[in-house]
Order: sequence, then C-alpha cells, then structure tokens
Amino acid sequence: MNEKQGLQIIICSGPEDARRATLGFAAALAACACGMPVTLFLVMDGARWALPSEGNEPGAPGFQPVGQLFDSIVAAGGRVEVCSNCVEGVCSAPPQSEPLSVLRPGVVFGGLASAAIRMGQIPTVTF
Repeated sequence: MNEKQGLQIIICSGPEDARRATLGFAAALAACACGMPVTLFLVMDGARWALPSEGNEPGAPGFQPVGQLFDSIVAAGGRVEVCSNCVEGVCSAPPQSEPLSVLRPGVVFGGLASAAIRMGQIPTVTF
C-alpha cells in the first residue's frame, strides 16, 4: 500500500465507549505522524467529540484525552469532518446541548456521501 494514499477513520463511538473512540483517535494521530493523509469522520455518537465540552478526561489508560488527540491530529494536518445531522442531536445525545457554532477548531461538516466515496478509494476503519 502506498502510505501517501491516505486513510479514513470513522468514529461512531461516543463518550459512552471512550476506550474504543480513543483508539480510533490514537490510530489517526499515528497515521498523521507517519505522513499519511488522514480524514476523520465523526458520526452517530462519535459526533459528540466535535464539541469542546467532550473528551477532556482520559478515556483509556495510557492515552491522552480525546480532546488532546483531536487537537494534535488537526495540528498535524488531519482533516476532521462531522455529520451535520448527528451533531445537531439527530443521532447523538444529548440533543442541542451546545450551539452548532461552538465546534472544536478544525472541524468541518461532512456527509455520508463523501465518506462513502472515500470508502471506495482509500482504506477505511471504523471505531
């Protein structure tokens, strides 16, 4: 595999399964550190990680909190997309806990169509 090909990581696990989500964010950061183009797609409960109020405590022993991993991924050039429906509370709880204008820096809105197209083009892993 060409390491410059890229990697898509879909995070559908939210704070209730922080260990699984933490592994996904750590894998994304490791890929970024190796020079791979990385796209994170936050969907379902995973969309909650786009909110600055989430991920400030360690979710797994030996790992940084998701918020710190998130910031490092963005700083390393990783792309972070969030499903606009999910972050609005359609898929994740609690609904409307924060206004949409208050997302972590570096987050852009994305959709399943874009994620699906990438699935046909680059390796994709779901956490």
